[in-house]
Amino acid sequence: MNTERFHDRLSPLEQAALMDAAKARAVELRREAIDDFWRAAARGLRSAWHAVRSDVAAVHGPRPVARRASR
Repeated sequence: MNTERFHDRLSPLEQAALMDAAKARAVELRREAIDDFWRAAARGLRSAWHAVRSDVAAVHGPRPVARRASR
């Protein structure tokens, strides 16, 4: 008895279901890749911002503390 998985052909309904599942997985992977890209971009911008702030602080010294006016 031949029990190979790919021996039998899929019905059109089964093939459509298989294609829909593959398409949904591809869309999910694409969305994950886009989210990963934007997370990495935000991390890079945050890192650059902190580097610029520390350079400015090194050049200009610490920021003066704002004091409240006494009544």
